[in-house]
Amino acid sequence: MTACPGLRRFLNRIKRNIEVITPACQFEENNGYVEGNVNRLKMLKRLMYGRGNFDLLRIRVLCRNPEVSSAH
Repeated sequence: MTACPGLRRFLNRIKRNIEVITPACQFEENNGYVEGNVNRLKMLKRLMYGRGNFDLLRIRVLCRNPEVSSAH
């Protein structure tokens, strides 16, 4: 092994979780688009807290994403 204990712990964790790590490295898909939208929605909710009702929030969300509003 190595004399560096931090690196040794890191490698041991990788070995223990190899069945989870391997598929994550094999596929190119990720959930970045979804996470970005979730963060944007949370920000809109914080900005609009106490300023309007659900209809106004819905309009702001759908106006930002025209592909979502046309899909419904």
